[in-house]
Amino acid sequence: MKQLSPFFVVVGETPTMTICEAPVICNGVARIHRFGILWDEDHDKRIVSVANHLVINGDILHICRIGERKGILTIWSVSLVSWFYENIEVDGDVWGVDHERQTTTDRDLLLGVTTTYVDCAVEV
Repeated sequence: MKQLSPFFVVVGETPTMTICEAPVICNGVARIHRFGILWDEDHDKRIVSVANHLVINGDILHICRIGERKGILTIWSVSLVSWFYENIEVDGDVWGVDHERQTTTDRDLLLGVTTTYVDCAVEV
């Protein structure tokens, strides 16, 4: 598997999504959180720096997937919580942020990207 970041590891790939795992602390317990990075046709690698930011700040715990299309970052989360971003700067560009509530699909279940962070995270 390829390495995208020092802050998370790639555990699987499809043509349109990379499945990643990152260490998180949940209720004082170290866990591994699984999330997806969705790729559009231009495969903009700058989304990796967004994922890094989310992991470093501990925000990834509530996120099941992220994706960028035409300068808009979409964050799929288990709930629409108020601390999420309205805009985010990525390598000098400002991306707008769209928030979507994650729903489970059969594909998500197969990939291990689920709707609740408790399901996404496993104890280490």
